[in-house]
Amino acid sequence: MLRSRLLSLFVLGFSAWGSSSLAQTSPTPILGHPLGESFTRHHAVVDYVTHMADVMPHWELEEYGTTTEGRPLLGLIMSSPANMANLETLRANNMRRVNEGVDSGDPVVWVYLSYNVHGNEAVCTEAAMATIEALATTHAHLLDRAVVVMDPCVNPDGRDRYVHFQDQANGPRPNTDPQAWEHDEPWPGGRPNHYLFDMNRDLAWQTQRETQARTAFYRKWQPQVHVDFHEQGVNSPYYFAPAAEPYHKIITPWQRECQGHIGANNAKYFDQRGALYFTREVFDLFYPSYGDTWPMFQGAIGMTYEQGGSGRAGRAIETAIGDTLTLAYRIQNHTESGLSTIESASMHADRMLKEFSAFHRRNLEEPWGNHEGYVVPATNDPAKIHWLTSLLDANGIAYGRATASSKGTGLDYADLTSKKVSIREGDLIIDARQAQSSMLQVLMDPNPELSDSLTYDITTWALPYAYGLEAYAMTSAMPRTDAWSPAATSPSLDGEGPAYAYVLHYHTDLGTPVLADLLQAGVKARVVKRPIEVHGTTYPRGAVVITRRNNEALWPDMAARLANLTANVPGMTVARLESGMVTSGPDLGAYDVAPLDAPRVAVVMGDEVSSLSFGEVWFTFEEVWEYPMTAVRGLDRMDWDAYDVVVLPRGWYDVDKDQKDAISAWIREGGRLVALGAACNLGIESWGLSRYSDDDDKAERRDERDSHAKEDRYAPYAMSARNGIRSDIPGAVYEVALDETHPLAYGYGDRYWSIKTSGQRYAHLENGHNVGILSDDVDPVSGFAGVRANAQLRESLSFGVHDMGRGHVIYLADNVLFRAFWKDGHKFFANAIFFSSAM
Repeated sequence: MLRSRLLSLFVLGFSAWGSSSLAQTSPTPILGHPLGESFTRHHAVVDYVTHMADVMPHWELEEYGTTTEGRPLLGLIMSSPANMANLETLRANNMRRVNEGVDSGDPVVWVYLSYNVHGNEAVCTEAAMATIEALATTHAHLLDRAVVVMDPCVNPDGRDRYVHFQDQANGPRPNTDPQAWEHDEPWPGGRPNHYLFDMNRDLAWQTQRETQARTAFYRKWQPQVHVDFHEQGVNSPYYFAPAAEPYHKIITPWQRECQGHIGANNAKYFDQRGALYFTREVFDLFYPSYGDTWPMFQGAIGMTYEQGGSGRAGRAIETAIGDTLTLAYRIQNHTESGLSTIESASMHADRMLKEFSAFHRRNLEEPWGNHEGYVVPATNDPAKIHWLTSLLDANGIAYGRATASSKGTGLDYADLTSKKVSIREGDLIIDARQAQSSMLQVLMDPNPELSDSLTYDITTWALPYAYGLEAYAMTSAMPRTDAWSPAATSPSLDGEGPAYAYVLHYHTDLGTPVLADLLQAGVKARVVKRPIEVHGTTYPRGAVVITRRNNEALWPDMAARLANLTANVPGMTVARLESGMVTSGPDLGAYDVAPLDAPRVAVVMGDEVSSLSFGEVWFTFEEVWEYPMTAVRGLDRMDWDAYDVVVLPRGWYDVDKDQKDAISAWIREGGRLVALGAACNLGIESWGLSRYSDDDDKAERRDERDSHAKEDRYAPYAMSARNGIRSDIPGAVYEVALDETHPLAYGYGDRYWSIKTSGQRYAHLENGHNVGILSDDVDPVSGFAGVRANAQLRESLSFGVHDMGRGHVIYLADNVLFRAFWKDGHKFFANAIFFSSAM
């Protein structure tokens, strides 16, 4: 019986085993402490997992990647000796289920267990080690019909950040007082990875190196069951599936049913010892980039398991009801649910394997959702098509090139209306009849259907919006295709004698690293502020000009440098100019071909700053642009004269009058302050920003709020959460009107699809540049927005610039760096950094 064996494991496992065979599998000699006594550094976890791969020679250990800080990412493959001897055949048979929808008939189910994606949910990796020990000893029988793939620590960098804090803050005995130091993590906390990203929101987008390695490793095995182990607040009972509504419509009846089977088995063991738990609440299956939903859309039974504790719990903490929540108890719960899940998967293996094959057979024969496939015209910017094809590749989704022109019918993402679509030879075609059709349909879902508006995350994410693509979701048959082969770009900049200048043109952030490299090399660059025409070619606003004048020392190698930097950068063009006189527009020496500086950039970090927002900025500078920035802890420590640009990530800043006066003086002398999200609040009433257009607007909105409050006064208590959602925007896409003549909007047209994740609003600037705005009577293009929050957004500011003396305050109220995957917004941020000297 699973419970009796598990209790034996915990009674014996926290001390030395009596027999030599069990002692070989105990973590205690390797770690130097029994599980549950303290937290384990990652290097010791690696030592134990490596030791177990030696002790159990038929098991396999694979290092599938490394973290940003250089720690190994490990996968341990565990099964019976007979299964492991036949592992490659079993894997090949399983991949036939995915790629052909054919069930080979072998009876072995694949279970994938992932631990510690959030670093400060540190009990997870401790439970992983306990589970490994159990599967080697007391619960080895569970491996007769299962191959278990275990990732014992998805986020080693975040985990070690947390464990280091625990080691520093703890004494010989845990202090259970919730106010104790050991229960108060310092900023930024251990939850995120090195770049402070929440990797449980990244599986579909794969922006982080850990996620890229993890998803590739997952797709190598394609399990029927995936569990993502987490922690939640210290006062919460244990959570396991079935999940809460909303479910995405592609989740099948069997996936719903099987969650119930597995949950019932978990409940059986929790009931036997009186452990508290809950199901069907809080944790939904809608957003596609979680550790439960991403596997779901590949046919698996994806589940989140949540133990109460998280970063606050430490080794032991007193809960609100006076109970003491210990690390050992938390380990026991996660170990028990993991073993119970393997047991349940084995009991239901035949049905699981049959349904898994059927899921993928439908992918190939009868596409999920309402669309036969997707058309992306080749007239889109090549950089944006590159973003799309790269993500499709990362998710194993096939695509091709239209071999001939044809007609069809499809939904236009621009307005979600059905229309006739002219397909041209060379257009990108994504046919829904393929092995990963379900994932494709979810990632391209134009407007996901919500069964319940109380959801945990954003409600829309379609790639055409995230990448700014013209695209169509087709309801007619898809055309024939051949292999997609984007045109390679290798510019030729040769000519007789030295060139007068070179001009670079790009519409997206994919070109920013080229500019960043040039500026760091000391190249003096200029930006075109009015379109110029040279010999029939027009270069729009935002084109970058490099003249021989001011770059004399670098000029002999300039052509080779530019050719090397721009080769095979999608969407980037570079041309040689023989004269400073143009056919039309400003000549190259004119005021409207304005010089750019190589800005010295500081980014504020610390307790007043959202770690996620700081991480998005930090990642962009370090990994995307490879351009230096200085992270400064707090506004009060800033040496303003040392920087040209200061970025305020989203945060909750408290600035006194003297500080504000100092910032204002710096701006007037030419400084550029870039405020993101709620950091814009610093500009209210001081730097041109206001919540309201005028007194009448303020009174009208106050009356609306008063009316809502009166309406809610006698609402039933049970309706509180639903009333609250009416004033919230969990994540919806709006069409923002742009002033494309302003440097902040260079590279864009007159419209931009913005992802809004709150109902926060600012009025249009009275004395400034309203670069991106919503007008009256706005509605989201896609996604859910509470009716009250949506009404408040009318006539609001998304992007604006307030001029002060020789400097500027740049407001990016909408998150243009959202999770690093909303790539079409990134150039706003690049323009704010690199073009602000020309505003």
